[in-house]
Amino acid sequence: NTSNAPQPGLKKMGSQKNIPAGPADENATSAISAEDAEAKIQELGIPDSITGGLNDNNWKEKVRGISEFNQWISQNTEAASANLEYIFKYLKVKLKDWKESNLNVLKELFQFMLGVAQNKDITLSKKSFSLIASLVINYIAEGKYLESCTGIVFAFVEAVSPKSVIYSLLNAVQDSKNPKSSNPKTLIETCNLFAKLADEITLKFFPLKETIDFGKSVIGNSNQNVRAAATTLFKSIYAQLGPQLNDFLNDVNPQTLKALQAEFEKIVPMKKAECKVKFRGEAEAEVMGDISSNPLDSLPRADISKEANNLLKKLSD
Repeated sequence: NTSNAPQPGLKKMGSQKNIPAGPADENATSAISAEDAEAKIQELGIPDSITGGLNDNNWKEKVRGISEFNQWISQNTEAASANLEYIFKYLKVKLKDWKESNLNVLKELFQFMLGVAQNKDITLSKKSFSLIASLVINYIAEGKYLESCTGIVFAFVEAVSPKSVIYSLLNAVQDSKNPKSSNPKTLIETCNLFAKLADEITLKFFPLKETIDFGKSVIGNSNQNVRAAATTLFKSIYAQLGPQLNDFLNDVNPQTLKALQAEFEKIVPMKKAECKVKFRGEAEAEVMGDISSNPLDSLPRADISKEANNLLKKLSD
């Protein structure tokens, strides 16, 4: 059988040549330059008190600038919606590529981001989230920002394509240029976030192959707590996928796999996972095609036509 239908008996997932990993436009990434963002901010007529504050080296002035910017956006939601990508890029540049260290500035920044993300009058977009995915990954490991990071992600998941949001997070947490991406606490909280998302939105709206690959890379970590977090993620996937998940774990270390499967044996897979998130805007339209889908349909398939033909010859002997 060479169709894309799930093949329960296919145990070894070998070479997946010529099989695309996923839709090319799923991981929408912003290409706006710092210069473009600066020009757009001027074009929008953002008050000098805001831009001056963000350009100031004094943290108090920066906090005031972000606070005033937040107020401006709440009063200009239409302009903010049309230019959110530029606004996020501008802030990213002014706040050291999301590597700002002042606690007061960060507190105001997360208040700003959460306010924008949860404002139903503002239209969110894939590209705007791609600009703040690294912000989430950079600070998700810090307890004081964890709740805000989670709130921002769920707000975007509700409003834009859930798969796109998760793709952006996967890219950010696997970015070798970002030293925080290999931080054990970052990996732990990212696994916990994905497990929570899987429980809330179900695997139908997940980039499943990429998430499994991420889990496999993390479960091989030398840190015991990181491995435990990866196990939690795999348990959430197993709860919906069942024993078929094992078909995609052949390359996991045998000892690790044995311990993982022992955890799976404690789980009774659910017959039907229910999405607990109410999608809106762009996301509502995008997820319609995934509602009745099988999560396994998104995984690559091996071509077994040659093996099948040989088997048929033997059966007819």
